[in-house]
Amino acid sequence: RQRQAPAMDTAVTEARPSDVAGVRHPLPDLAKTLGTLGLMAAEDPSTNVVALWKEHDGPRLTAPSALGGLGATCVETLELQRGVGYLSPSLAAATTMHYLSVAGLADFANTADEETVGLIKSLIENRTVFASGFSEGTIAGSVFRPTMQASPADGGYTLTGQKKPCSLADSMDCVMASVLLDDTKQRAITVIFNGSPGLSVTPLW
Repeated sequence: RQRQAPAMDTAVTEARPSDVAGVRHPLPDLAKTLGTLGLMAAEDPSTNVVALWKEHDGPRLTAPSALGGLGATCVETLELQRGVGYLSPSLAAATTMHYLSVAGLADFANTADEETVGLIKSLIENRTVFASGFSEGTIAGSVFRPTMQASPADGGYTLTGQKKPCSLADSMDCVMASVLLDDTKQRAITVIFNGSPGLSVTPLW
């Protein structure tokens, strides 16, 4: 005897008001836009929710106000990401590593020179979207053992290698990646602007 499947409870696909409030407080326009779209439209690749997130100040969320950000706390960021996860799960997953990258920049700015702090502030004020280039994409790989090499060159370093997977790679303005310096064998972090010579993005899955 066949059993009839129960009708889908549409309530489970709707965002809870308390979670949406976590988005509405710091990013009201984003909350309104995602709520109006609805889950299925927001998850449609043609909608490009990352572009909407950027348009509505999402990239600036966690950066300190002194660096041009919105100064959200860790708790506020967690509440926002939970709310975004209800409205657009893929957007919440994709942007998490961006916020980690911004946190790293903010920490670095505490000891950086004035020129470098100015650059960081400019990146944040311009809603720069950071792809994450720390994973190595192999079973034995580790973020603490980067395979990307940085060799000394005139005016800086030449980078060789690849990173995978990289969240937001198709939407990035910059990629922040871990590298190994050939000359000192030290680990370092680099920021590479999208469109730089030799930089390319290819599908992983």
